[in-house]
Amino acid sequence: MAERETASDQLSRILHLLALASREDGASVNELSDAMDSSPEQVLRDLQEVYTRAYYHPAGSGEDAQILIEADRVHVWTKGDFRRPARLSPGEALALGLGLRVLAAEADEERRARILELAERLEWRLAGRSPAEHLAGIAVEPHRQEEAEIRVAVQQATREGRRCRIGYLKPGAAGPDNREMDPYVVVAASGWWYVLGRCCRDGAVKAFRLDRIVEVEPGETAFEIPGDFDPGEHLSG
Repeated sequence: MAERETASDQLSRILHLLALASREDGASVNELSDAMDSSPEQVLRDLQEVYTRAYYHPAGSGEDAQILIEADRVHVWTKGDFRRPARLSPGEALALGLGLRVLAAEADEERRARILELAERLEWRLAGRSPAEHLAGIAVEPHRQEEAEIRVAVQQATREGRRCRIGYLKPGAAGPDNREMDPYVVVAASGWWYVLGRCCRDGAVKAFRLDRIVEVEPGETAFEIPGDFDPGEHLSG
């Protein structure tokens, strides 16, 4: 039974195909099929896959590449993205080199040798810079308390009825948002741990996911849980 092709395989083949056909005089279908070790029919299917998608992309999104099939010759015009080699920053090259070595570990012997050769070429380009220079441009997440440690601290503040200051990292935010809250209860719901409590900023009862709390600091201010507090009302939906 033939191995099923993945979307990654098809994308890799199409990008290679566009680069080959973007030469000034284009390329014949047979030349492309020989270079790609593929059939002429597969080459035409790949080209059709590219230009038919232009019909349901947003207006203007397909203008970066235009394809003309004239007789048996293929011409591709681009704004240059498919013809010139990508210029990687040192950090990007370092990440790509690491990724290639991970990929090589799972590849067969012949493919592994080719992947490692490419990784070594990248590393050779990086050899002129010290490790400190490479790391200087890489953002490292600052130290944060472990989630289990945070859960224990919040649960203790809940039992003692003590207000907390938390650092809460919202999705997509560059950094944590610091706020004070009265933690009423810690619950597990839908596969996540939450702390439900009153946010002192606006007075509303909210659910905060514990894995998004990067820091917690119990204070001395005491609070009482309202008698009509119902956890279910704040976890629905």
